[in-house]
Amino acid sequence: MSDQRNFAKAAASYSKALQINPANSISFFYRAVAFEELNDYAKAIQDFTIAISLNGSYAHAFARRGAVLLKTGKKAEGQSDLRKAVTLDHSLRESYRGLLTGN
Repeated sequence: MSDQRNFAKAAASYSKALQINPANSISFFYRAVAFEELNDYAKAIQDFTIAISLNGSYAHAFARRGAVLLKTGKKAEGQSDLRKAVTLDHSLRESYRGLLTGN
């Protein structure tokens, strides 16, 4: 329960930050992570997508969105995002190997 409150507070804090700077891809990314931890996958995907639209080379946003897409049953889209993430940042290959291969 405490973790849920912390993630809800984090999402609210990033929302305030985005009111000040609505073009901050990092704030969208971390708010998406908070939404993911709250199991609000639709909002997480939306914020990861905005982060990517603001910074098309944001490898970690592609990776996290890909993982959430896989959680929601969107295998092809999720694996596509993961492949893009690994292309942008080769160091992510090991972290997401199992998801890339479907294991």
